[in-house]
Amino acid sequence: MALYTNLPIYKSCYQLTNTVAPIVAKFPKQYRFNLGNKLLDMAIDITVQIFTINSSYEKESIIQNFLTPFQVFITSIRLAKDLNLISIQQFAHITKITTSIEKQATGWKKSVTKI
Repeated sequence: MALYTNLPIYKSCYQLTNTVAPIVAKFPKQYRFNLGNKLLDMAIDITVQIFTINSSYEKESIIQNFLTPFQVFITSIRLAKDLNLISIQQFAHITKITTSIEKQATGWKKSVTKI
């Protein structure tokens, strides 16, 4: 079992959290404390879940439980873009990171799925 901090998916999740934190800090007050905090909390939870998945022997179900809230995060980011809370460039950068995470998580799930 690899150290979770060395996993590419962990590094991508950490990069996502590191990207989202300063963006939500600049949200207007009316969005910062509801949508902004939820986005940051979800990004942190996504990062923490990588440790949980990596340290578990039953990875398949935990990875599936990771993918569902991850999709909620993606939808919430899209909402932030539609509300003009983040720029197109920020959205594109976050989308690039989330696409990478999703591919890695799906690959990880396939590799542990019992055939």
